[in-house]
Amino acid sequence: MKLKTLLLTLLLSLSVGLISNVYSNEDKPFYNGEWISDDDWNVGFNILRYGPPVNNGKDRSIRWITEEDGNKFIRIQVKDGDLWTAPKNGKAGNKVKERAELKSTYVFERNSKYQLDFNLRVVDGYNNRKETFWQIKNKWAKGCENFPEIMLQLDEEVLRILIRTALREMRVRKDWDLQLVDLKGKWNSIRIILDTYKNANFEFYVNNQLVRKSKVEYFIPDCAPSVEFKIGIYRPYRYYDEPSTTSIIDYDKIVVKKLK
Repeated sequence: MKLKTLLLTLLLSLSVGLISNVYSNEDKPFYNGEWISDDDWNVGFNILRYGPPVNNGKDRSIRWITEEDGNKFIRIQVKDGDLWTAPKNGKAGNKVKERAELKSTYVFERNSKYQLDFNLRVVDGYNNRKETFWQIKNKWAKGCENFPEIMLQLDEEVLRILIRTALREMRVRKDWDLQLVDLKGKWNSIRIILDTYKNANFEFYVNNQLVRKSKVEYFIPDCAPSVEFKIGIYRPYRYYDEPSTTSIIDYDKIVVKKLK
């Protein structure tokens, strides 16, 4: 009888341990280069090298959240002082950018056309200067300069689009038709249509409406083998020499479709 009780206790403790592990997976730290995805995504992402700025505790920079209906999404946040300090040439790296980002492992091949859909919700913040929430950049190749082609930002609560127009030239367009209040506190459907031809084109839709000033041509260097995209927060450190507010943003249902 004692043996039976002992076995039952052992089985119960093992099952509780398994269940606990299932739920604690959402709070485990991400490791450098970890690949993450979800059931309703058809692309995956890598944690950038050297990991998120904060990788433990309630203020973690990147974490999974599960809603009451069972839907799971990724939440990204950056607080004042969450600097990216990846080593570079044996020295501390970029100390003037606060960031927490995920880089897609899916790439946009050259001379093709794509449609990217995802859900986005601004939870808090995004009232600072030049806060990026999505960007594309040419994939690194030896001898090919690696710069962003397009960055979608909120700049003092108004949409700011940074567009690469030549090898080392960027143009800025601001669109007051899309503001922070339009994206905050609710899920929004985002659609991006882009191609990667020599004269590349880009369009940005929010809740099925074309953002007027987002329909642009952009530049991809001939040496670039492909283009990749990132989600997450990328912003200057203390733009006005004052502490920045905490920004929190959610992403879900990330799906890419090749059109041509």
